[in-house]
Amino acid sequence: MKGLPPALRFAISTACPRSLRPASIRFYSDRRPPPLARPEKKTEGEDRPDIKQRRKLFEELGVEPYPRVEFDERAIDVSRFIAKYGETLGKGGRGEEVVTLRGRIGRKSASSSKLYFYDIVQDGKKLQAVCSLRKFDGTPEEFTKMHHMFHRGDYISMTGIPGKTNVGELSIFTSSQILLSPCLHPPPLTPLDLDKRMRNRHIDLMVNQSAANALRVRSKILTYLRKFLVDRGFVEVETPILSDTMGGASATPFITQSKVTGKKELSLRIAPELWLKRLVIGSLDRVFEIGKCFRNEGIDATHNPEFTSCEYYQAYANLDDLIRDTEDLLSGMVAHLKDGDSTILNPTDPTGGEPISFAIPFRRIEFIPALETAMGRKLPQLDDENTTESLLTLLKDLGIKPPSPSTPSKLLDKLASHYLEPQCIQPTFITHIPEIMSPLAKGSEINGHRVSHRFELYVNSQEICNAYEEENDPISQRAKFTLQQSDRESGDSEIPAVDESFVHALEWGLPPTGGWGMGIDRWVMLMTGKTRIGEVLSFGGLKHTVGQGLGLRAPGEKEGQKDKETRDLL
Repeated sequence: MKGLPPALRFAISTACPRSLRPASIRFYSDRRPPPLARPEKKTEGEDRPDIKQRRKLFEELGVEPYPRVEFDERAIDVSRFIAKYGETLGKGGRGEEVVTLRGRIGRKSASSSKLYFYDIVQDGKKLQAVCSLRKFDGTPEEFTKMHHMFHRGDYISMTGIPGKTNVGELSIFTSSQILLSPCLHPPPLTPLDLDKRMRNRHIDLMVNQSAANALRVRSKILTYLRKFLVDRGFVEVETPILSDTMGGASATPFITQSKVTGKKELSLRIAPELWLKRLVIGSLDRVFEIGKCFRNEGIDATHNPEFTSCEYYQAYANLDDLIRDTEDLLSGMVAHLKDGDSTILNPTDPTGGEPISFAIPFRRIEFIPALETAMGRKLPQLDDENTTESLLTLLKDLGIKPPSPSTPSKLLDKLASHYLEPQCIQPTFITHIPEIMSPLAKGSEINGHRVSHRFELYVNSQEICNAYEEENDPISQRAKFTLQQSDRESGDSEIPAVDESFVHALEWGLPPTGGWGMGIDRWVMLMTGKTRIGEVLSFGGLKHTVGQGLGLRAPGEKEGQKDKETRDLL
């Protein structure tokens, strides 16, 4: 043992049973691969004194700072360690089984030069590691140097036995510690501002547990949603993201070209709706897709040009079916995420306010009667040539600035955002939306107005879901598309051209179908209590993904050309 290099002696402690020592040699070797040729140009920060000093210490100790990790039958993750030993050991107790833990150093402290404590963090869980000179096969000087080598943020492997301290804290009492990958920059001790966090997301996730938990909740939501639909017989599909049609919604698309199609303009999809309905026409009765959509529009707290949606289409489903399924899905998901509780805190109410309850049934209001009650005015006729002028007069009388362009659909949407959406803190279905706002939905006349068999679900005044009975008459669909073109001529560039290929597909027969869509990002915001959409995206919003690494450099590093160019761009 004494003749071995220090790093290898450190990995093979006298506390480790002899039968396992050959395994220790097999798992961690001091032998290094042949050195790679050094690049002529040094990387940023390579000449920093603190990094040079750490590398020098690695060499003095004979440590390979980036070793390969091979199979170790003793390896256990922190979650399983806690579950296995948390309840079986008493204060001051020790287990007999030798185990290996791997993770990042979240905290480091020393009670003396002979005793060090670490918090080992792995996948959101942490465990204390106790490292004692008494268990170290080497000199006190080597022990001290070895532990001076470990920094907060380093990835490390620790082997030892489970136990609890005298005060009852579950710990691993180590016999060997191996550096797996050093963190060459000191992790921040105080929270970064939002822009710096999003542009340096790897650092944010390292030190901000709330940020990492939001991504874990997002994963649980997608898993639950997918299982809910698959268990009900839906088939998951993928539809084109690039095509020569906008498809399924009114919005400004991202335009591009392909070498394959020459100068023909292509757009990133705004919604998968028309593709999915073609699949129902083709006799796939229940289909869904979870995927990315793109809208070349503004950015704010709840909007990002790239977003994730879920849409499903179900043959022979009507509006009542869609409402019932939405209640079952969301109420069940909240209970799943909140350990059986069907309520959540209001993320935008700093006083705590009234909790939001997802108990079934959700509240329902009809668009036109509810709007007329809130305004104290009657709506004009919505299907004649004077509709636009009548609505503009109404908004003027109410003191509301009209949107631009002022089409009937946008004017009604403005009234709804002013009078109806603020009412919808608790989950609320706004049903029977005017037909002129719903060109892809079936409609009928109710109380003198043409309305669609459609709902929008609002929670905390934010739209969460949109669903309707699909228009399946090709003649009616072409007429609605054509009527939309008058809005396009009035300056609404978001209105797509008539999609004749979809109308032709309808001629082959679309059964009575219910369609449903949900914005995943906003729902995750609600479930995690986040108030900005970038917080629930892996790398923030668009303005952050084009500025990665901007605004946070290590001490002594200068602003690079890329930083300057990106800053000018933003």
